[in-house]
Amino acid sequence: MNYQELLDTQNVLDQRIINDHNLHDKNLLDGKILALRVEVGELANETRCFKFWSVKPPSSREVILEEYVDGIHFLLSLALELKDRLTFPYSEIKAIVAAENLTGQFNEVFSGISRLSKLVNCSAVSVESEFSELWSVYLGLGELLGFSEEEIEEYYVYKNQINHKRQDERY
Repeated sequence: MNYQELLDTQNVLDQRIINDHNLHDKNLLDGKILALRVEVGELANETRCFKFWSVKPPSSREVILEEYVDGIHFLLSLALELKDRLTFPYSEIKAIVAAENLTGQFNEVFSGISRLSKLVNCSAVSVESEFSELWSVYLGLGELLGFSEEEIEEYYVYKNQINHKRQDERY
């Protein structure tokens, strides 16, 4: 993935939201972390991987991809928020499948978000390894869902355009 291009694209959207909603002096970090949790939960719900009590099938591949990409938006937004504390080259981030099934991988992602959440407001603490690991397990989730990096990037660009349109419409 071309992380620099994705970060630049996300930065344009983030700056637009900050300007349009007069958020210049607001700390958005905790909100972005909660938003990421919610998006990952919505993704899990669409896959239905944990719903052992139900026979209803998962949502369509496109719906699942859209929810997955929503998580990418917030990971990128967090990366921009934490940019002064992150020095690793994004190109070295590799997918980690840390569980034997989707449910376990979702739990790994949620654990990673929780670990990062505990560290982000402590300025003396390095968040780099936790953030990198969170990215890796999230990419691993995408791999388990059957998404290629190219597909993720393409859909991210598409969804970013939708997000701009939503801002135009005062979403």
